[in-house]
Amino acid sequence: MYRMIGLKRKLSFLFLIFFFILLLQQVGYSETKEINLEKQIETWLQQLTKTSPYQERLDLLYLKQIVIKPMNEDVQIITFSTDEQQQGYIVVTKDDNKMKVVEYGLGSILPYQKQVIADEGIKEMIPKEFTYHSPFENYWFFDTKNENIYIEGSTGEWLPDLSAYQPEYRQTIGLDLKEKLTDSLFNDKLIFNPYEDLSWLLNNKNNLSITENQLILSLKQKQEVLFVGSKYDRQVQFAFPVIGYHAWDDQNYITLYDETLDLIRYVPFKDAQAFGTFYLHP
Repeated sequence: MYRMIGLKRKLSFLFLIFFFILLLQQVGYSETKEINLEKQIETWLQQLTKTSPYQERLDLLYLKQIVIKPMNEDVQIITFSTDEQQQGYIVVTKDDNKMKVVEYGLGSILPYQKQVIADEGIKEMIPKEFTYHSPFENYWFFDTKNENIYIEGSTGEWLPDLSAYQPEYRQTIGLDLKEKLTDSLFNDKLIFNPYEDLSWLLNNKNNLSITENQLILSLKQKQEVLFVGSKYDRQVQFAFPVIGYHAWDDQNYITLYDETLDLIRYVPFKDAQAFGTFYLHP
């Protein structure tokens, strides 16, 4: 009888040891994956630092710790900064167990951080969930006693009630971290305020819309380009100046400037095309 009790105690003890070994291995595996992703991001950033605006604003020698933060099960935001306090971000998603870069950028205030939220009360609240459909449709959901609040993650804007919203488009574009940057252009002299002339709200510029190739050519010719679109079933409209592009192996990322956040965003052309149209700015 005593031997059976002793044997059971030994087996229980051995089971606990085995359980803790598995737990430590899992933790170590997760840390290794994060370290590997961090190294991949650093290598990927080296390509960007050879071009403007990263060349002037981001010195990898002074790069502070890269922070990897899960936004939900499939989306992570990676942030980094230098001693000059120039901040950068990268949004990555899982695709067949591979990490894909969806969007990235530089700025004084980064998207998907609570700093973009103007309301101090909401800023202190914990969101119930974060949804990321694309660089143009993404939001926090705050469940309060009085109302449901939706705040856009990329801009901090208040959104209409999205409880019944079903997106027509979900982001499927992404960059493999091994893709090469083949061409680029950045020109901050092309920045203008699209809200000084609101004629784009009348949707009467169809005759001036331009294609992807025309967009690249126009930027090279230093012509101002306006990107106009709508989202959330056309409930929200927006406009941004286009001030450059990154050409990767298989696709182009366009450079949008958000004056409110002093933010430079690189988003896939195909994603942008799903939400809006490009025009030559008169």
